Amino acid sequence: MVLASREMEGMEQYLEGEINPELKRALDLHIVDKEPGGKGNVEKTRSLGAMVGAVNSEINRCDPAMKVDRLALEAGKSVVVIGPNGSGKTTIFDALMEIRNADFETKGGAGGMIYGKSERSREKLRIARLNQEEILGQIGDMKARDVLAQSAEYFKKQLPINWEDVDLFEQNTANEEAHRRIEELISKVASLFNMEEFLDRKVNQLSGGERTKVVLLTVLASEPDVLLLDEPTNHLDMVSIAKLTALFDVYKKAGTSIASISHVDWFLRGAGSDGVIEAAADEKGREVRQSTTTYEKYLKDRSRKNFSVISGDIEWRKKKWTHGESVISAPEWLTVPNSPLKKVKFPSVQAGEVVFLSGENGTGKTKLMEALVEGRGKNLQSFDKLKGINFAYMPQFWPEEIASGTLDDFFSWVKESVDPHSNVQPGRFSQEARDLSFGGGKKFEASWLKRKLSTFSGGEQRLLWFLAVSSVENVDVLVLDEPTNHMDRQLQARITKAMQNFPGALVISTHDVDLMKALSLDVGKKVGSTVKPRNLVLTKQKGLTSIAEVKESPFAYAEKAREDAAKKARNFKL
Repeated sequence: MVLASREMEGMEQYLEGEINPELKRALDLHIVDKEPGGKGNVEKTRSLGAMVGAVNSEINRCDPAMKVDRLALEAGKSVVVIGPNGSGKTTIFDALMEIRNADFETKGGAGGMIYGKSERSREKLRIARLNQEEILGQIGDMKARDVLAQSAEYFKKQLPINWEDVDLFEQNTANEEAHRRIEELISKVASLFNMEEFLDRKVNQLSGGERTKVVLLTVLASEPDVLLLDEPTNHLDMVSIAKLTALFDVYKKAGTSIASISHVDWFLRGAGSDGVIEAAADEKGREVRQSTTTYEKYLKDRSRKNFSVISGDIEWRKKKWTHGESVISAPEWLTVPNSPLKKVKFPSVQAGEVVFLSGENGTGKTKLMEALVEGRGKNLQSFDKLKGINFAYMPQFWPEEIASGTLDDFFSWVKESVDPHSNVQPGRFSQEARDLSFGGGKKFEASWLKRKLSTFSGGEQRLLWFLAVSSVENVDVLVLDEPTNHMDRQLQARITKAMQNFPGALVISTHDVDLMKALSLDVGKKVGSTVKPRNLVLTKQKGLTSIAEVKESPFAYAEKAREDAAKKARNFKL
């Protein structure tokens, strides 16, 4: 077991003590227990046969209110929640949990909302949620192993065992079995997702994908009746996403109801096998639509409306390149500080080339891209910062001060990071947004520059990064770390076309198989003679990462890796 013998020390430390208060707060926010019952027309709602259900009601936190004719999460079913950025998908999850001032308000005597009975040994129905927000943000100094150990012990304490009370024999037996399941679950899932190598690192030292794995395992260890996954794919590598999707079958057989929000289309095809919940919004208002049709068939319904965030194409301000010009140059042996990349070979990249960085979470892809953009600096074993070459780097996370600032601050940060000598003004950025009808047809007002960046959805923020970069002249290289995260289907297509239209070099790390496929088929309007993307695979063994260029296209490589991972997960037994 992953947490056995020596590894159990983290858990034993807390058998008698208290859980870290910040971890407890995070768990209490994302795991809620509900008394069976309901409000409004309970009988009508009970006829849904759902673990959580609502009929003829409204979610009033939205403006305008979101109308719900029928919404049902059933035991042993996996559905997906879709809709354009900002349509209210996360609000639906909040209402199901009755948090953040969101719930289902019944109108008159026709509507109702209900919570069913737990499939476990608990009296209450448990709803657990993996949130797109950073659950572990306040406990960065804790080791990942301690997070899992304390969480497991917290969940076990909620299922007390008292063998001295003979009247509780059946309950004690059920709780004892639950304790064993929790420990076994943590061990097996940690092994499935290759977590052993980073469990002894602090949370703030983990990559985005590694943190997601820790949170996912913590949520699963709570043994939920209803599992809500809000953007679980954002920072996971393709192999891990494939394993997660295959793992759903195990939980469905155990009676768990699963609902997932994601912008990764191939994940949605697997996770939406039992139906779709759509958050729709137009000039007439908002509504929730539910269908038992699979996600793939649902999208083929021509009667559905498509709501796009933008219209038109992103235009790049071009410059002249010399064909064959090198835009990225590394020393013979490259070492990236604070990463598993020690004395590796990294090939030079020419103007107009498209390079994918493939590899699982924790192999150092993000650290490699950061080093690429920062240049040599004081580290003589890192990249040369070539004179006159401008890089635009999209990270997975914005710096904290930028994430909490205004859109004006965001634009200034992008401009300074790309070309500190540029004289471009925010007005050009605003014009770029207006030209593309940013916001689904609404005019981008100049006053929006004073809005907080956090008031825009995650997909909108990443679109705004592309618009800000396109406002700056003479950008030679785009370095993109998960560029389509948070983006809906329509916006992903727009951004893919923007990458194809970019004449310079692209260095991309992504789990978006559709993006890989699109660029493998057509790299677009690039300078030079590039006809297909290059695929650099990062592989980690015994704490060190190697880099190898493979002949397989990024898409072909990803397809094989996904298939192998899914087979491994399907053999998972609990």
